[in-house]
This record gives sequence, structure tokens and C-alpha cells, in this order.
Amino acid sequence: DFSEMAQTGSGDNVKILALFDRADGYNTDHDDWQDTRRFLVTEPPPSGLPMEPTAANGESIGEANMGDPQTLVDFVQWGQTFFPADQYALIIWDHGNALRNITGPIEAIASDETSNGDSLTMVELSSALATITNDGANPISLLGLDASLMGTIEVDNQLLPYAEIRIGSEEIQPDDGWDYDAIISDLGPSMLARDLSELIVDTYYAAYASNVQSSVDLGDPYTTLNAAVDDFANALIQGSITHLASIETARAATQEFNNPDFVDLYDFAHQVSLEVNDVGIDTTAAAVKTAVDGAVIYEQHGSAWAGAHGISIYFPELAENYNDLYAGNQGLLTFTANNKWDEWLDVFYGAVPIIPLGSGKYDDTHEAWTYNGTWLDYPGPDSYDGTLKYSTSTGNYGEIEFTGTQVILSYTAHLSRGKMDIYVDGNKVDTLDQYSSTLQWQKTWTSADLGSGSHTIKLVHASGGIGGFVDIDSIEVVGPDT
Repeated sequence: DFSEMAQTGSGDNVKILALFDRADGYNTDHDDWQDTRRFLVTEPPPSGLPMEPTAANGESIGEANMGDPQTLVDFVQWGQTFFPADQYALIIWDHGNALRNITGPIEAIASDETSNGDSLTMVELSSALATITNDGANPISLLGLDASLMGTIEVDNQLLPYAEIRIGSEEIQPDDGWDYDAIISDLGPSMLARDLSELIVDTYYAAYASNVQSSVDLGDPYTTLNAAVDDFANALIQGSITHLASIETARAATQEFNNPDFVDLYDFAHQVSLEVNDVGIDTTAAAVKTAVDGAVIYEQHGSAWAGAHGISIYFPELAENYNDLYAGNQGLLTFTANNKWDEWLDVFYGAVPIIPLGSGKYDDTHEAWTYNGTWLDYPGPDSYDGTLKYSTSTGNYGEIEFTGTQVILSYTAHLSRGKMDIYVDGNKVDTLDQYSSTLQWQKTWTSADLGSGSHTIKLVHASGGIGGFVDIDSIEVVGPDT
């Protein structure tokens, strides 16, 4: 890579800087120096050879750990101090990974073999960029990740708001990396970061036509994308009761990469729209596809990756491959801290029960109900769906969570019935007396307006009634489903 950069080198208005760390045992050329050196890659003389990374051509900073975020901060600040510019492109390379080792760090780059394999995690990269850019007040114009498997929505969210454009691949990259000779030879001082990003994608694709590369706008289009994915995840959660099998089929058909735990985000939304017939899911899937198109500036992919569109997302097909560090409550990833995607994965893997989030009518036997104590089934001929559950002991309760603004309880009134305490979101709101001298099927109790959002209703067999039984027939949730 250094030799490729040196074919053109720096000019009057474009400066090429490199921080170079070598490991013992790979190569003894260029004076066989073993520390860390920074270089201004100069333009070849008219009749001479391109610059080589010899010890004399570089400035030693001792043995630096390339996996230490402070090393990156020091290098960039050195460059900005001695070579100030209107636009900055920061490229980081060496090995990358995307949650490949489920016991290791969450996504990393720049593994340093002379520092016990320490890598720059995306959390550390985010911290370094915050320092470099004054918390995003002066963002890097272009951030390139010349490493494998870095074109993910999780990585991109760690770069916000510290970079304006990200370049990276959803796939494993060849060892030779980017074609720096072709990039720098066409790089001019008037070139915009967006144009440079397209040049990098094109030169990469020209060098490796069987691979994948993309440039992405990390500005407002990415804000739209994050919101669209959040809505999509919420719709998947709501629709999973009915459509889980179809969603599993869509996941199996989605474009994967060398690490099969990551899939192309656009393609998953597309496969879902093909497999699932649900207005809420299909609408949000379409919005994700539109948002990906809006965020991706430019992408190229070989024929082996027909479903690649520039941004991948973490979605292991099997629960045993899921990395618990991914969850938002771990405090590691900006994406899952602010998005329901990890909550959707919990539902997909069965880590949390699938619940009837959204409007609709649900029978007493629905799997979302939680019953405490002994509740017996009764085949009521005129009850909803022909069944109801009844309790004979005080303290027994049934509980269900829902998303909506109001809930309607259906029960059977009879002279054998007693009283039921009704709690909504932990607060007792009423005591329902189910006693009646005449039999009345599907009698209803309606809550007050609860406000839009997620709620829980708990129905407790209370004391003090004339009869000794209480029952639950059905529950109806009234929208909107937000």
C-alpha cells in the first residue's frame, strides 16, 4: 500500500501522510526497522524512483500500539497541525472483523501483532473521533475502512457525527486492499469528498470485480435510515405472532457474507416484502429500502453478491450464534442503544415471549397471556372462540402486555361469578363484579383512554364477591399501534 501511494505521492495542495507500524519476521526490506514511523509520502522526482518506507524517510515515534485510540488521535492531530487542509480523508486499514469472535470486542480494526493483537474497537474508534473532531463540530470529510466486513449499520452509527462519508465493504477484502496508486493518481485538490468516495469504490471494483464496496452518506440520510430500521423492527415484533415462519424464510433467503451473521439490510427488507403479507411490515420494509438507497452514495458488487446494496446488519440465523454484547443494554453500540433491532432479535430467537403488540382481539388461550395460579378451561358455547378461562381461588391472576390506547375485556356474567380487580400498568383502576342473576356471554369492560404506547393489564381474582368464580374470555386492543 505504501508503494502504491508513493507512485504519485503528495503535491502542493494534496498531502499523503501515513502511520506505519511493522512486525518482526515478515519482511526485512527497507532497513528492517521494527518500531512505528510516520511519513509524508512525497512525489517521485522527475528522474528518480518513488519514495520507499526506509527508516530515514520516516519519523520514529517509538513502538506504538495501533490498537490504542490515543495513537490515532496523536497521528491525526500531528497531521492537522503540520499539514492543515480544507478537507481531510482518514483511512484505517489492516484486519477488520464484524463480531466474528463472540467472546471478543464488538467490531474492530487495525490489529497490532506487536501489541498482543490489540485492535481498535469501534467503541474506541468512536471515542478517538470524538476527540479529533471536537465532538463532531469539525467532522472528518471522508473516513475509509480498508479492512474486511466493516460496511455495517453498527459501524456507521459509531462514526456519527464524526465523519461525513464512510467507505467500507460488507465482505472480506483481499489482502492487497485498496488500489492507492489509482486513487491518488486521480486525486486533485478540487475534488469533493463525495467524488473521492466514488473514485475509491470504482478503483476497488476495477481491481477486484468479484467483491463488494460502498460509500455512504452519514448525514441526514442516515438519520432517516436509522428511524426506518427502528420502525421496521417494531413492525416485525408486532407481526411476529402471525408471520414468524415467513420472516424466517425471508432471513434464510437474504444475502449473507463471509461472516454469515451479517446480512444485507436492503435485501432482508426486500425478502420480507416478498414473503410476508402484512401492511405494517410491508410498509416499513419498503421504507427501509428507500432509506438505504438514500444513504448509499455509490456501491459496486460482483455477481456473487447480487443482493448486496452497501449496508449490512447483524442478524445471525441461529440463536446460538448471537453475541450478547450486541444488546443495547450492554452500553457498547450506539445503534442498539437507540434502536429496537436488538429487541427484535430477542423476539426472533425466542428470548422474550411474542406478545400481541397492536390492535386486535385475542382469545383467553393466546400465548401472550401469563396466568398465575390455577385457571381452568371451559368450553363456553357462546364465548369468544368457544373457550374461556376461570379461576376458583382469590389471588390468581391473568396478565397480558399490549400496544394501543385502550383495552376491552370480555367475560361471562353469571350468578356463580365474583369480583375481579383490574390493574393497568401496575395501578388498580377498577373492581369488576361479574355477578349476574342471568347468564350473559361476552359481556365487556372498557378501560379509559390509556394514551399511545405499551401497556400491561392484570386481572386478579378478588375476594368479597357473591360467587366463587371469575373468568377471562378475550381481550381487544384498540390502536394506534405505537
